[in-house]
Amino acid sequence: MSELHTRGFWENSVKRRSLATASSAALLLLASSAAYAQDAASSGVETVTVTGTSIRGIAPVGSNLISVGREDIDNIGGAEVSNVIAEIPALSNMGNDGRGEGGNGGPGNAVYIHQIGASANNATLVLVDGHRTPVQGIGNSLVDANLIPQSMLERVEVLADGSSSIYGSDALAGVVNFITRKDFDGLQLHYQDQFEHGAAAGTVADILAGQSWSGGGFVATYAYSFQGAIANTSLWKTNPALRPGFAAAAGATGTTGSTTHFLNFNCDPASVQPNGSGNIYFNAQGTANAANSAANARCSTWAYGDYATGDTHENAMFKFHQNLADNLTLNADALFYTRRDQQKVSRGTLTGTAFDTGAQANPFYVNPPGVTATKQTIYYDFDQLLGPGAISKDGDDELMGDADVAWDVDGNWNVDLMTSVGSSNFFQNETNGTVNTGMALLALNGTNQSNGTIPAGTPTSTSVVGTNTVVTNLPLTTANALDVWDPAATNLTSAATRNALTVSTANRTFNRYINSYQQFRLTGNGTLFTTAAGPVKIAAGLEQFNSQYDEGRVTPANAGPTSVSSALFMFHVGREVTSEYLEADIPVINPQMGIPFVRALEFDISGRHDGYSDVGATTNPKASFNWDVVDGFRIIGNWSTSFAAQALLHDVVNGVSGNSAVSGGTPGVLPVAQYPGITQLGIPGCTAASISCNTSTLMGLNINDSTFNMKPQTGRSWTLGFKYNPSYLAGFTADVSWWHTTLLGGITAASPQTDAFNPLLNNRILLYPPSVSGSAAPCATQAQIAAVAGNAPYTVVLPSCVSVITITSDDNLIDFWASGIDATVGYGFDTDYGSFTIDDNISYETTYLQGFGENGVVPPANYRFEVRNTDGLNTAYPNIGTQMRGHLGWVEDAFSADFYVDYVGAYKNVSNSATTAIGSNSYSVYNGQGGDHVSAYVTFDLHLGYQFNGGVLGDDRLSLSVRNVLNQSPPFFNGAAGYDSYVANPLGRITELGITAKL
Repeated sequence: MSELHTRGFWENSVKRRSLATASSAALLLLASSAAYAQDAASSGVETVTVTGTSIRGIAPVGSNLISVGREDIDNIGGAEVSNVIAEIPALSNMGNDGRGEGGNGGPGNAVYIHQIGASANNATLVLVDGHRTPVQGIGNSLVDANLIPQSMLERVEVLADGSSSIYGSDALAGVVNFITRKDFDGLQLHYQDQFEHGAAAGTVADILAGQSWSGGGFVATYAYSFQGAIANTSLWKTNPALRPGFAAAAGATGTTGSTTHFLNFNCDPASVQPNGSGNIYFNAQGTANAANSAANARCSTWAYGDYATGDTHENAMFKFHQNLADNLTLNADALFYTRRDQQKVSRGTLTGTAFDTGAQANPFYVNPPGVTATKQTIYYDFDQLLGPGAISKDGDDELMGDADVAWDVDGNWNVDLMTSVGSSNFFQNETNGTVNTGMALLALNGTNQSNGTIPAGTPTSTSVVGTNTVVTNLPLTTANALDVWDPAATNLTSAATRNALTVSTANRTFNRYINSYQQFRLTGNGTLFTTAAGPVKIAAGLEQFNSQYDEGRVTPANAGPTSVSSALFMFHVGREVTSEYLEADIPVINPQMGIPFVRALEFDISGRHDGYSDVGATTNPKASFNWDVVDGFRIIGNWSTSFAAQALLHDVVNGVSGNSAVSGGTPGVLPVAQYPGITQLGIPGCTAASISCNTSTLMGLNINDSTFNMKPQTGRSWTLGFKYNPSYLAGFTADVSWWHTTLLGGITAASPQTDAFNPLLNNRILLYPPSVSGSAAPCATQAQIAAVAGNAPYTVVLPSCVSVITITSDDNLIDFWASGIDATVGYGFDTDYGSFTIDDNISYETTYLQGFGENGVVPPANYRFEVRNTDGLNTAYPNIGTQMRGHLGWVEDAFSADFYVDYVGAYKNVSNSATTAIGSNSYSVYNGQGGDHVSAYVTFDLHLGYQFNGGVLGDDRLSLSVRNVLNQSPPFFNGAAGYDSYVANPLGRITELGITAKL
């Protein structure tokens, strides 16, 4: 099936499913339109969104609810909601750029509480107005925070407690609830320009309209946001060639320092290694050379890519409510969101063997002066030869609609019937213009194999993906060969060969993912009876939640010509969840009882049972209390269990990818004691007396399909804290909570080095010495490979000899035990010079233990290690111990000013890029020693506003927001970008000018 046909077939499938969801949403809107015609009595049943409880009319008991209101949202001044969540210390995004789709890989548009769970092991539930929303399915199944138009956002509430007893799956670390406006009268226009590096870089424009009438009303908004792409070259500090220790002098034969290994030898003209061993020459025209060490590398593709994508977002949201009768109210919402991102990427690089003599001789072959060699390993970068033109696109179309009918039965009991449908139609990595590796190798050495090996009996026509059959393109002539030895200006590669390298039908990537859902919920609320302490209230409900996941991928196998170079994969999985839940609010003591030091005591007990069609059933309770010791001083606490069912994506295989010695990907250094068979694989210098051996000279496969025995993640959490709001000090508030969360069986893929040195995981690296492979050669048989790969689709041609298989499948491999303190303290007061507000919001980790164990089996204490104040011990998120946002505000008549300080505490880089050796104990787990110090990241923000009152400009408002006023650079982090994209960004000062006109 051709690539064009496969794409068309897949897109038609996408359209059919999207239309089904769209039709359901349209029915909701029709219902609301019909209700619009009815102008019932002005009373009715008001539905109020309360985070963390199902009971109407009460706040969540025993919890510290962190809230960011409309004024704070305006003061942040960011283009979208992701900029708002990047300023909340209890979330994991603080300090990053809030551009989650950017090429830097930061998680700017996703939400994680307390840095617990991310990526495949997500542990934070994200809601909109108290109900679920579409998720993006690219391995994470996360909610895009930018789904909500910022002008429609009323507040953001963060409940950092386990909440599966109320909401079901995903609320292990807590809940983030985006609450939108319900009422608005009039017309509001907002326009904002964003300036980065002194130039216009973004635009935000939105219109908000609403109208209330007797018994009902509506509010609607449309928002448009554009942020321009940011080229790497505009952020010179991210250039890996400018790191400490790099010597860029022309003709240098070596460099010093260990921070240079983010460079490589892939250059133009190519770096060459005569006979595939020994020193590498920087080009074939000179004699300058250096040892084959990462510290001596001097090239990169940094200059050809974008740091962040160019993003265009559009949102539209409509909310409607109408009293159908004195005791019956209809609420209906509809939301549409579209996103398109595009960024420049490198054309690609090539590492392979070229020959000077024999049947595979390349006519352009050149040896360095004075060197005699019949073959070379070449390291080449195509960007100068082919010029710019490679791009990668992402995008998402989301549609959601819901309707809620609230019935006041008798003034006490209320019944809510809610239905919601939604769909996310997401595409990722639609890449054009990159080089097809198979085509490049065919033009380099006449085969699609990097080492140029042609096994005996190989046919010369087509290749079967998943076997070691090799495509050939011989003999090589000046018409079909690739010249990597001459610079781009004088390169001899023919136009036809250049065009064949990037032919779209051979190397186009197109990934499409659809997540859709249908939700039905029936809830009853009311007072069961009244005691001397007050009314005992309960809420009970039933819920049905059905979800579907569809995936379609067109993937190049990099095997050569179109007929063998691309493959179509399509998957469909679904899930049905039936739930029952019950919650009771029980007052025990009230102030009228006059009990010393127990002014009031209240308990809340809740529980929920969820039955999954694919992973079974689970029941989760929660118990909470409020204890008012004296007037203005309350002690709070709660205990709960929670869970997170694995994303539907994990029922879909991801694929088999190959690697060889020249491209890396083998498991790296392995301990001989745990892998005695490694001494039989022919690795130079690897003997039984060796402590460890390096597998980089081997050829192998990486298996990254999903594990079908995966289980839901489980968790336990508790919170103990206090709230202090004394009557003698009006305007002072303090909310402090000590929290703990345990997450067991987190879903992740441990790195091969983690697997290698952990006896609980080292069965994920398989070696095939002769004693295992059953032959004289250390190569796995086809049957042995198939036994590991299962039904996973192959995306590469198998190497001629597979000596090692590394399994990087997601599984229940990681466990966390995290504790910390969240605190919000504020004081507001009036003076003759205006009103002042001083407040501080801090999140502080006291401990964060991490451990790896297979299939959710809790590892022994010896295999747990402290990761607080580190980054690099897992690949999904950092573990920064302290995050804080302080605020000083002033209002005087029409003027307002707000000053903020953002603080991300110091920590250590303990990733494999750290320049200081990482310490480990006898169990090969991190012992707290080693790693690179990363300084604290402190920035200051400013917001100025002026509110007109009357006159020509009416109630218009002018605003100036400046993020990172002092243009502070991020602290150095020895990584690919030179900074830590999770908690810092290199954008410097960002200025936003806005005007809001109310008509």
